[in-house]
This record gives sequence, C-alpha cells and structure tokens, in this order.
Amino acid sequence: QYLAMGCQSKENQNETITSDDKGKDDVRATTGCAFSKTRVSPPGRPNRFHKPIQAPPRKLVMSLGHLSKGATWEELIQACLDCFDADGGVRKNGHLLNITLTMHRLLMSSSDLLDRLVSLFKTALDEDQPVELKRICYLIRHWIQEFWIMFRLPHSLSDSLEEFRELLREHGQEDLCSLLETKWINERERSWKASQKIKANYSKKRKVSLLFDHLEPDELAEHLTYLELKSFCRISFVDFLNYIRSCCMKDIPVLERSIALCNGISQWVQLMVLSRPTAQLRAEVFTKFIHVAQSLHHMHN
Repeated sequence: QYLAMGCQSKENQNETITSDDKGKDDVRATTGCAFSKTRVSPPGRPNRFHKPIQAPPRKLVMSLGHLSKGATWEELIQACLDCFDADGGVRKNGHLLNITLTMHRLLMSSSDLLDRLVSLFKTALDEDQPVELKRICYLIRHWIQEFWIMFRLPHSLSDSLEEFRELLREHGQEDLCSLLETKWINERERSWKASQKIKANYSKKRKVSLLFDHLEPDELAEHLTYLELKSFCRISFVDFLNYIRSCCMKDIPVLERSIALCNGISQWVQLMVLSRPTAQLRAEVFTKFIHVAQSLHHMHN
C-alpha cells in the first residue's frame, strides 16, 4: 500500500504528460507489491486526493526487484527471510521487510502470518535446514523488537508464539528460544506509557494561536504543523485500515474531523485575504502566506 501511494503520486507531477506515458504510470502505480496468493493490486485510491511526492517512484519500485509487479505470500515471506544475514542482522535494504510487517494486516491477520512462518519452520525441520530455521527465528525476533505493540493487542498472537516456543523445545531447538523472548515487552510498554504521559502533560502547557497579524510566518507554520500533528495522532491504525478498505470516511469520525481541520484552514486563509479592504492589504496577506508556505516546505510539511 505504501508503494502504491508513492507510485501513484507521479501522475500529479506533470499535467502535460502524454496519454501513453500516463498509461504506463497507471500500470506502475497499480502493480505495487500485492500480498495475495493470486496476483492482485492494492485497493484503488480516490483520485480527488493529491499525494505529495516524497521519493522518486521508480526508485521505490526498482528496490523490490522481481517483486515490484506483485508476489504471492510465499514469495514475499521468502524475500523477507532473505533480508537477514547469517548473524541475524538485517541487510542493507530492509524496506520490503518493514513494509510487510507493518501492512500485512490489510490482507491477513498477524496470527495467520505467524502460522505461515511456523509452517515454514516445520518444513525446514523435516528437510534439515539449520540456516533456514535461524532465519525464520530472526524474522520473528525482528517482528517482536520493531513492532512489539502487535504482540500486546491480540492475545491469540502471544498464544501462538508460546506454542511455537514449545515446538522449539520439543525438537531440541532450545537455543533458538532466546530469540523469541517477550518478557521485556511489559517493561517497555510501561516506559512507553510513561513517556506518553510526559508528552501529554507538556502539550497541555503549550499555547497555540493563529492570530494572523501578531505572528511571524515561521511561527504560523509551526502552529499549523502542531495542530495537524495533534489531529493526525488521534487517527488509529484501525481507522486507516477501514478507510483503505472502504475508500470512504463514513463511520470514521476522527478522520472526518482531520479533513474538516484541513478544510477549515483553507477557509481561514480565504477569510484573511478577503477581510482586507484594499488591494494593497490583500497583497500583503498573500505575501505573508507565501512565506508561511515556504516555512512549511522547509519543515517538510
């Protein structure tokens, strides 16, 4: 889904693109890494949303090699296993690995993904492939370390992981059990909640103002970015998931409020311009907003 979002943004880059070239870009956009037994494309995105170009789309696609046009789950998981070296370190390009672990829940549950890894582990046991056994455990360890909160949400995932550890002990692979340790997650969660509490207390003391005449352009840009951040942080992963699947904001009030904030800012800009009585004053407002836009661009917003 990330790849599709990045690649589709190319169609907004040049309005004078020829119809043939545009057709090629559309094909490239819809052939981002598809996670399914059958080769399918990610869900379509509404054309009314213009996505900013964050990175060259071709670079994103080429980094996936032969998987850039789609892959089965078996091919995708094998590509993730190939991201690990003999010592368990992630090779130079772990982009595909992190995308898979982040976005797999669009098409399958985390428990199903873990079950597939366990099935591969059993196959490697039967075929006596010690290197493959380690790489599977390295992948699960990376999953736990980088996306540990997933192992706190569904109890079935933790239960499946415990069953996998029992399987390791039954087949004399106790040395691999240390790679799948999760006891530290509780301590990390407490630390994370404490840090969130500190941030929350800090944010309450912060005063946000959009007084146009009394703030410099860089201050306005900072406040706008802060408001956008607070709105964005309220949107949960489930909200994004529901929106990607349905392509509509119905029954997603948090996302609706976020869009309303953006629309409200646009209306505020119009009001600031139209409220000035003379052309000279309106020109000064335009100039200030240009400087605000430049500050936002400098902040990568």
